Order: sequence, then structure tokens, then C-alpha cells
Amino acid sequence: MKLATIAVLFLLFVSGLFAVRNHAAQRRLSIVGPVEDLDFGPLKNAPNGHISFQKKPNGFRVWVPGRLETSADTHYEGGFLFNIPNWSADVLSAAQPTFVLGHFVDEQHPDCGAYVFDRNDAALNAVVPAAEPGTLLAFYDAEYHQECPNGEPLLSSIGVASSVDGGVTWQDRRQIIQGLDEANFTADCVTKAQDKAFYDPTNPRVIDSGASGPSVVEREVDGAVYLYLYYSDRTPLTGGRDSIYLARALRASGGQPGTWQKWNGATWGAIGDQTAAVPVVRPPAGAVLALQPHVSWNTTLHAWLMVFKTANDFEVTTSTDGVDWDSPVSLINIDDSLFGFPTFISINGGACDLREDRNDQNPSSSLHSRNEASQQVTGAEGWLYYSSVPSGKKHYVGHRIPFRISGD
Repeated sequence: MKLATIAVLFLLFVSGLFAVRNHAAQRRLSIVGPVEDLDFGPLKNAPNGHISFQKKPNGFRVWVPGRLETSADTHYEGGFLFNIPNWSADVLSAAQPTFVLGHFVDEQHPDCGAYVFDRNDAALNAVVPAAEPGTLLAFYDAEYHQECPNGEPLLSSIGVASSVDGGVTWQDRRQIIQGLDEANFTADCVTKAQDKAFYDPTNPRVIDSGASGPSVVEREVDGAVYLYLYYSDRTPLTGGRDSIYLARALRASGGQPGTWQKWNGATWGAIGDQTAAVPVVRPPAGAVLALQPHVSWNTTLHAWLMVFKTANDFEVTTSTDGVDWDSPVSLINIDDSLFGFPTFISINGGACDLREDRNDQNPSSSLHSRNEASQQVTGAEGWLYYSSVPSGKKHYVGHRIPFRISGD
């Protein structure tokens, strides 16, 4: 395994921001390195999105977005499932993936049919339990490439699917979150504008548009249980820098289309309205974008913890209510030209720590993860998983680096 030494220190001041028992505390999140390169079995381009997992009696069930090549011209693209006894690099490298959500791609005979929101990609990013016992929900990046088989320009949105067999097979793929461009101008209008930009180099428009990178957590607010979905939106037609947005739906709705509300900057918009939204996290000063958020409830900070990417680094921010976020702080710079898809993972999910939260009436505590470890909850230590395209490579390579949170 290739190792690169990186030592980064991030001071997170939490006075007045977190639970009462942590007031006036100073917390320190340390990225201590070294960076470790990772293989996820035979997958290429992995992780090509956020990682999800569930702790099982004999190990872990893990979902990773990536690519599995079957020949020189064919591959499976989307979400893959691994059953692993532990998270060691050797175990991850030897693990065998099961293709569970996405597409079979034949590059010699691409699917260039009519518009379908997830015609060209369905990259699984978040797996969470549904309200119905034994049912899981998957939230995924959906892409439509109008210049098929080219990867760009693309129109992205967010889809949902359900599983009743532990995440092995997924049904009822539906679009739930449109980007602001698509919601306001229709997919046909967006793709025509992108097509013009693609062929006219004098046209300054960004050729990628839409919602992507979903991270989903469960929250109880005013006695109701919601799914909070954080995502990024590229908005070349409606205007504004690439930023991070928030939508919510009642968990009992199963996250189906027409059940979501977007945050509009002052309150929640009308249920089902996709046309108006205001970012909850904008690009930090000096940055041009904020993309691919991953959110978890951190049992040490007693707050929501978000990690996301800019053009040059990963940044972190915290919130007590999941809506108003602290000023982001740089966590780690990345030298590779292409990188992204950060996920904080504590393999025990902070589940043991959450037992003490049962009596503190903390409205921000995650619900389901009190009993099961998952990507929804992080603790005092764990790993930052991400991917990049190092020099000399043609696809994403997986990495991880340990983090630790301490306090005075």
C-alpha cells in the first residue's frame, strides 16, 4: 500500500454552539495521517460517491459506488455491496463486490435513447432504514448525458430506490430532487443550453448542471421524524456558485417524489415545490464551489458534522440544528487535480456514546443509529474516506486517513 505522510490540525471552537454540557469547551479534530491508498475489491473509479455501511453480527455490510469492468468495452457502473469481517486494507482489497444498483454499460453500443433522469448513471450515495421494518432506502446520483456516449455535458438529479432484502436488490427507482435549473426551466431547456455550450467554445456557460452528492440523516423535529437530505447543486442557468442545499421529507413518506421540502433561507418551502431553495453552506471565502457534502451526528461534538469539497481542499463545518452551519474551516488540502467524495466513518458509529444521549433531550440526536452503527453517526475517532486521480492515473483511486477529536 502506498502511504503519504500528511499532518493537519484543525481547531474547532464550540463555545455556545453545542449541547449545554459542552459549553465553553474547545474541541480539536486532528487529521494525523498517513494517507493510505485503498482498493475496493476489483472496482475501478471507487469510491465515486459517499460510502454507506451497516454493522452486522459477523462484520459489516458496505455500499460503495464505482465501476466493475467485465471486458475491454463493457462494465457495470453504480452501487456495489461488500460483506466484510472488518475494514482492514487487505480485507477491502480482497472483498468481492455484488452489483446492486446502476447500469450495464456497453461502450460500443451505448444507450442513447430518450431522456430518462438516470439513463447514464445511478451512483448509490446513502443507504438508510425506511420507516417500515426490514426496508432500506437508497439515495443516489442520477445522471443524464445528452451527448451520449460522452460523459459531459450532464444533467444530474437525485433518485431514491427501496430494498426489502438487506440492500442486495433495489426497486422503484424514482427522481426526488431536481436541481434548480431543471425545476425552473425543464430538463429539455437545460440540455439544449448545455448542448450549445458543448459545441460553442465561446459560450461561457458551465456544461454540468443539477443536484448531486446526497447525504441523508434521520432527525426528530417537533415530535416528527424526518429524513434530512443534503446535496450540492450546480446552477449555471439560475445563477450562483455551486453550493450545498437541504431538503427534508417525513420518514414515513419513504422519501417518495412530491414529499420533499427545500429550505428557502427563512423556512421550509411548500411540500413538492422544487423551484425555490437557498444554500445552507456556500463556498468559503476564496473558493469557487462547495460540493459533495457528507453529514453525520458526532457524539463527541454533540453536533452535526459536515465535510465537503472545494476546488482545492476538504472543509468542515458544524451545526446544532442541521440548518444553520458554522463558518467552514479547511481540513486538508489535496494536491491531485481531481478529487472528492469525502465520507467520515467511525466503524462503531459512536453508537455506544449515544446511549448517554437518551436522557439529555437533545433534539439533534440521530434516531436509528442509537442502536446501529452507520455512516449517519461518527464518534471521537474514525477515518476520512475519499478518492482522487493521482498523476499518471486515469481513474479515481480510493484513500483514507484517520481523524481524532479531543477536547480540553
